[in-house]
Amino acid sequence: MSQESTEYKSADSLPAYAYDSTAHLRPYTYPRSSVHAFFDDTRIKKKKWYQRPYVIALLALCLLAVVALGVGLGVGHTLGRASTAATSSGGTGSGQAGTPAPSNSSSPSPTYNITAFAPLPKWNWTDPSQKLIGISLGNYLVLERWMSEDWFVNSSSPDAWDEWTFSNFTGSDAAGLLQAHWDSWVTEADVDTVWKAGINTLRIPTGYWAWIQTEEGEPYVQAGQLDRLERVMSWAYKRGMYVLIDLHGLPGSQNGEQQSGHNTTDVRFYQPAYQSRADATLSTALGWISASPYRSTVAGIEVCNEPVPNSADNFSVLRAFYERSYAACTQRDDPVPMIFHHGYPDTDHLAYWLDFVTGKDPNYLILEDHPYPGNFPLQTDSQDILAQVCQDASSYQGYPVPVAVTEWSLTTGLNGSSFETRFYEQQVTAWAWSAGGVFWSLRANQSLLGVAAAPPEQQRQYSFLDLLGEGVVPLPQGNQTSQEYLQSLQGLEGGQGQGCGPVPGEKWGNASYTSVAAEPTYTSGELTVSLPAATGIAVA
Repeated sequence: MSQESTEYKSADSLPAYAYDSTAHLRPYTYPRSSVHAFFDDTRIKKKKWYQRPYVIALLALCLLAVVALGVGLGVGHTLGRASTAATSSGGTGSGQAGTPAPSNSSSPSPTYNITAFAPLPKWNWTDPSQKLIGISLGNYLVLERWMSEDWFVNSSSPDAWDEWTFSNFTGSDAAGLLQAHWDSWVTEADVDTVWKAGINTLRIPTGYWAWIQTEEGEPYVQAGQLDRLERVMSWAYKRGMYVLIDLHGLPGSQNGEQQSGHNTTDVRFYQPAYQSRADATLSTALGWISASPYRSTVAGIEVCNEPVPNSADNFSVLRAFYERSYAACTQRDDPVPMIFHHGYPDTDHLAYWLDFVTGKDPNYLILEDHPYPGNFPLQTDSQDILAQVCQDASSYQGYPVPVAVTEWSLTTGLNGSSFETRFYEQQVTAWAWSAGGVFWSLRANQSLLGVAAAPPEQQRQYSFLDLLGEGVVPLPQGNQTSQEYLQSLQGLEGGQGQGCGPVPGEKWGNASYTSVAAEPTYTSGELTVSLPAATGIAVA
């Protein structure tokens, strides 16, 4: 169905039925073939036919028949999508189950009757009983060579290091290779498996090329990424799970690393033209979220994964981007909680952003951290590694907004399922002192090449499915809720389900923003936790 071109409007101003996921952002006008256009274009007839009662009666009958047929077809279409979403392993998208999904660049988003889907309860970031127990879908819609290196190199070239060079080397084959990879890397069976293992949230990295058009010289391909995203959202919806939509790669690359899509020293994200495109990426993503029938699964949007500004000027650019992003996420009819990364400042990252978060709504602003205790570099002192978890968790206490650990793993210089299980329990419960955590990642394949991939033992410690299969990950018992599961985990021998001690009270816990006092005097390291002496863990 075509639309007439008129002046530009932002995505958040569009009605849901008019939104186009390919970033052709236009206000809605009726297509020439629509019923509305038909009535708008009626002309005065030459004869006074309205004086003929039998003609009026005949026209009325015809009109009723047309309306009835249209309603019937519309309801059938809506119920058909709802039925497919609820029963088909093929998920959703603009194509039917069993047929290839069309490219984002050539097909507009399908229209939905959102009321056909009963929404999930809204994720509450300030509810002490609602914590992230998540999994990242790394190397899915944004390739990361190190996570499936053998496939990556065999499909492209040893000289390809990221999705940029993968797309360059594979050319016209890129779309087919990507779609085949997506088919196998994340399946509904995988989602079902992690759900049964206590996972309640899926973090889904995306690249800007899925949301807006690329420019000359950018080799990325749109091959149906948004159809795949919505498919995963439908799988989550069926299980009462939530999703975090992660802008993992932004125009110009925010860090020059392969996980941004482009491993490069020519980082342009902080330049004005690329900032404008980053704004457009977020605007398009927000509009798409609001238009999705699975809108209720979206707990938040991560507006920039792991930026590396590397200068005071670039930090100023990043801060301005975050201010604009917060306004874009919250000053709209359908506000979406914004998650932002600190960008690794030279000073304490929590203190650095204190003035930014103070006075903002803790229900709609969340700071994310990727501490990776025991890693970078690999460490072998088990007691110190466990103490690092407690120190990080305690540092988040008293902060004006929730802190989510949106990446963590079991990767250390130690091996052995006994320590790994304790390490898992300690992290998943400690991160729940604030907003919770998200494990990186669903899977990471061991590599025969071993150029970009980690050594086999460390690679498996990034792979949730491998760890789950080896019995490292403790499973929920019966029909435990997420809160009950967290409480049941034994982070300490004979402990009470919290390896770092009792959960401290949260100032913003389950309270409205107007009743929450800011914490202007917060400093890192001010808070400590007391651990039982039997653990041998000292926390300063």
